[in-house]
Amino acid sequence: MRNRKNLIKLNDVSVLFNRRVILESLNCEIQEGCVTIVGASTHAEREAFFDIFRSMNGFPSPHVHFKGQIIFERRESEKAGVSTPDIVVMDRNILKSSEMLTPGDLIKLIFRKEARDFLSEYFEIVALMELTYLFEHPFCLLKSFPLDDVILLMILTGFVRSRSLVAVNEILDGLGEKAFERFAGILERFKDERVLVIGTKTIRRFLPLADLIIIFENGKIVFDGDPVKYVML
Repeated sequence: MRNRKNLIKLNDVSVLFNRRVILESLNCEIQEGCVTIVGASTHAEREAFFDIFRSMNGFPSPHVHFKGQIIFERRESEKAGVSTPDIVVMDRNILKSSEMLTPGDLIKLIFRKEARDFLSEYFEIVALMELTYLFEHPFCLLKSFPLDDVILLMILTGFVRSRSLVAVNEILDGLGEKAFERFAGILERFKDERVLVIGTKTIRRFLPLADLIIIFENGKIVFDGDPVKYVML
């Protein structure tokens, strides 16, 4: 793995739900430009890990560092000149909650701009992902399009919205092979200084894309390292 800067660092972080410890005393680092694949023995563990990223959007935490600094509330960060992360976290719920929107509605809701303006700015990437046709049917709801293309559109909006962290939990598990190849094909264009965290039930499918593998079992990290070492286990 090439040398990278640490973007996110967790120091002794625990996650509780209904007074029950789901994840206990996590210590790990995630580097910029890094694709991190996350597996777990239970859905609850994986979801709890992604809840840590959700909580990073402007909430103070002495245990979570972004670019080497503690995260403050956004207003205090601006006063102090401290970087705050712009974080996008997506799971399967976003597909259900968006199915009654058109592609244009989705773009307007997220970016506050018309679809034609979005396409003008990002046409090359939309075309590479073979998604331009979605915007040729302005009155069709997302639920009427192939699920693979809707998932890729969601991922694309995440990449465009965030320069810090895009975290997707299980949403990519349902991609067919051709759509998966399209996703893999544009990934290098967006990695740059971002972190991409992918939660999945199928670790081995994502191994060719991975820079880092993190595995949870019984609330603890049991593997945190290079994909090659994971394969050799």
